[in-house]
Amino acid sequence: MASPSHLPKLRPALDYGMRKVQRHITTLDSEGRSVFVPDEDILYCDRGGYAVSWTYATSEFPAVLSGNKDLDGFLTRDPSSNNSVAHTGSRIVNGTGITFNTTNFAPGTETVMHRTVSLDFVAVVEGEMELELDSGAKVSLKPGDSIVQRQTNHLWRNPSKDKPARIISLITPAQSVTINGKEMTTEGFSVGSMGKRSMVTQGIET
Repeated sequence: MASPSHLPKLRPALDYGMRKVQRHITTLDSEGRSVFVPDEDILYCDRGGYAVSWTYATSEFPAVLSGNKDLDGFLTRDPSSNNSVAHTGSRIVNGTGITFNTTNFAPGTETVMHRTVSLDFVAVVEGEMELELDSGAKVSLKPGDSIVQRQTNHLWRNPSKDKPARIISLITPAQSVTINGKEMTTEGFSVGSMGKRSMVTQGIET
């Protein structure tokens, strides 16, 4: 686990000119009525041209909602909580639970080619994005288009020269795939500077 001193600094509204999004969380009050949790800013980790957030995360699945265990664990800034928002940017896959991410891309930016041991459900909600696989295959995605990412090596790219883009992702842990006796493990992450093309390059956890 990344130590607190190496956890990325987080800040709100890294939206690259897009509308600032809001997250609304519901809960039950002491009488069992449905209510909203007081709103807090979505916090982003700057990746140098694109920014990623943990919009929500759980420490286990199925999630334990009783006593607000999931909610308290997420909202705390204490990194000892496995699903704490403090892990935004230092972790892509939460090995025992799920993560719900929002990622904003400035024009012309892309991630490194990478793989995580997970099953990801991704949808483009603003702008246009391109997904490229290590085979060279590519698809272009417009708002409403989606990807089911099944532990494949890939990169995300905003091909526009002047328009930002936004994707949302639900990332679930998965058993690693084995091909011809080789286990497919996390790829594409290394310790180094966080440049325009970098993904999570310091304190990466999966």
